[in-house]
This record gives sequence, C-alpha cells and structure tokens, in this order.
Amino acid sequence: MTQNAVLFIPDISGFTEFVHHTDISHSRHIISELLELLIDSNIMGLELAEIEGDALFLYKLIDGVDVNSINKQIEKMYLAFHTHIKRYEY
Repeated sequence: MTQNAVLFIPDISGFTEFVHHTDISHSRHIISELLELLIDSNIMGLELAEIEGDALFLYKLIDGVDVNSINKQIEKMYLAFHTHIKRYEY
C-alpha cells in the first residue's frame, strides 16, 4: 500500500550572504529566530523531519492534496518571515 505525503521545505538560503557578513554569534541568533518563526507559523500540522542548515524539512502524510491549504501555509510563513525582517530593518 502506498502512502501520499506533502513535502514542504521552506528555505532561507538567501541569508547565506548575510551570515558571511555578520558577526557569527549575531547571525546564528537571527537565523535560529527565523527558523523558529517558520516552525511556529505551521498551520497545516506539518511534522518537522529535520532542520537542514537554513531550511526546514516538513512533511504530512495525507490522502489528498488540498492546494488551498498549501497556499495558505505558504502565505502564512511568507508574511510572518517578511514582517519579522521588517522589524530588523527598523
């Protein structure tokens, strides 16, 4: 019997340059904070399989794909992430 799953990998790899140009202790704190923010924005009940550097590997075993739920999940994480980044800009 096969099992269907949604694989979801939010990645903040654009911050690699940021990490290289920021004090290491400060950049680690910010990256950790942003990854936690993404985890806390999980409205689909996705399971965290692994944190891979600056990306999260999330999954959920499901019978069918609900594209609207996935779109809402993407929007929730995107808005939370960019709202938090704006706070750093100020």
